[in-house]
Amino acid sequence: RENGTLTISGALRNVFTAPVAERLAAGLPLIVKIRFELSRDVPLGPDKKLAQVTAVRTATWDRLRQEYLFSEDGPAGAMQRTTRDRSELQALVCDLKHVQIIPTSRLKPGSHFYVRVQAQVQNEKPALPIDRLLFFILPSSSSHG
Repeated sequence: RENGTLTISGALRNVFTAPVAERLAAGLPLIVKIRFELSRDVPLGPDKKLAQVTAVRTATWDRLRQEYLFSEDGPAGAMQRTTRDRSELQALVCDLKHVQIIPTSRLKPGSHFYVRVQAQVQNEKPALPIDRLLFFILPSSSSHG
């Protein structure tokens, strides 16, 4: 508990694999969506979901500046940070520190609670959007006469 709020800390594993690092260096963004779900155990009935919190963390490589850009949009608000150190970027993306879940006043004393954490990693080459297609118009080789 922190200031009357239930918080969670932990770390994601196996996010920065070699293929993910290669695609990030090639310019593809790394997007990690993390969902936290707090439920109360209800004997002889369905468990009650008390809170769901989502955080989206994005990392990109800026080739011109030769630095990583990290951004997060989560329960504590939005933040951005740059770094040139890959291990620092890995910590920014994977370390889950003091994620605010729910005010403790909403927790029933004496109950059993559990948290589910789901992380989804996106780092694949996106489909080419229609507005990015280039069309070339070549002059006609026939002469008018």
